[in-house]
Amino acid sequence: MTDTPTLFPDGDVPGRDWPLGQTLRFDPVYLRSKLPSESMWPAELDSLPCGAGKYRLLSRQDVFNIADRAAVEVDPASAAQLHVAIVAWGAGEKAQRIVRGLFPLHEPGAPEKLSTALKLVRGQGALSGYRALYKGGSLKINRLAAGFFTKFLYFAGYDAKPAVGRPLIYDSRVVRGLNRVTDGEWLEDGPVDMYGRYIDLAADCARELKTPRTSSSVDCSNWADSFASRSIETTIATVILV
Repeated sequence: MTDTPTLFPDGDVPGRDWPLGQTLRFDPVYLRSKLPSESMWPAELDSLPCGAGKYRLLSRQDVFNIADRAAVEVDPASAAQLHVAIVAWGAGEKAQRIVRGLFPLHEPGAPEKLSTALKLVRGQGALSGYRALYKGGSLKINRLAAGFFTKFLYFAGYDAKPAVGRPLIYDSRVVRGLNRVTDGEWLEDGPVDMYGRYIDLAADCARELKTPRTSSSVDCSNWADSFASRSIETTIATVILV
């Protein structure tokens, strides 16, 4: 057990600008070639800075900007474009993950369901969005698992309903980290109540890391240590942005 998370060795938790500037590279030509419709391409991706060779650089803030536009336009095309941007950010250079991430957009009605999910998470919060997109839910999309649809909920609704719990990314790396450093069992594509427990745990850890250490049932320093090497985007999201 450690006293200070290695992610923040000086003991200071950075502000929002640090995680929002986190940048990944992707191949726009390859990504675009895998879309079921040209209308799903976010125009913002064309103006991103160039990386080495064929790549462009996409930051967390860039994806939030696309989410903000989608929230204003509230139409299926904009919701699909947000999902494409999330795939670019979440899959990066990995061709197989890009194909897997875009596959749900081939399902008839998927953009309409994503548009409804965007409105739902912004209006009713994280758990309502998760419940609707989860298996058996009213907005379930074939082969859109929690690892990607929680990214959609995260970007679409992060600041919309903070009082009822912010939507957070819940993917395989998060699950591995939670199983290493917490009691109980965590499952990929776990049920709604499990996702709710994760949101509560993240909020508790964020509050503790931002205040003097007190007695707590959650070992936040150890938790952050594990996440520092296994799921940097989620550590940042839960510890800094909550």
